Amino acid sequence: MNLLTRLRIGQRLTFAFGALSVAAVAVVLFGISRLSHVTESLVLIGEDRLPKLQKLIDITDNVNLIARELRNTLIFTEKDKVAASVEAITNAREDVKQSIEALAPTITTENGKKLMAAMTDARNVFVPLQVKFLELVRDDKREEARALLTDQLRPAQLTYF
Repeated sequence: MNLLTRLRIGQRLTFAFGALSVAAVAVVLFGISRLSHVTESLVLIGEDRLPKLQKLIDITDNVNLIARELRNTLIFTEKDKVAASVEAITNAREDVKQSIEALAPTITTENGKKLMAAMTDARNVFVPLQVKFLELVRDDKREEARALLTDQLRPAQLTYF
């Protein structure tokens, strides 16, 4: 403090202005670095996480559609309505397959790979049950199809979710 008391007012003001300028530059640099971090986070969300989430939403929507149409094949007795449901199931299953194929290469973390493998394993159980169910409906074995739906297909679908 002894140094400041020996300086004239003009020199003190110059020193204070210089100190404020250094502080302002430090605040600006800190702000720029934080803004850069926010930008990186937004890019990660927009280019990585959001597209993955959209694929998962598409998969979920299609699995819900498949479940609904499977039930419709059991409810409907008109052949054209059953055929339309079977076609919807086939299309949705193909959409799910394409979504999984698009999603798989984007998963990079170990936990993500484990979850993806679990989903794929659950799908590998769910799809053959769908095929078996549709065969039973096609062969007009509705009671067996209903039993398969409640005992095996529904639990497999829940696991898949």
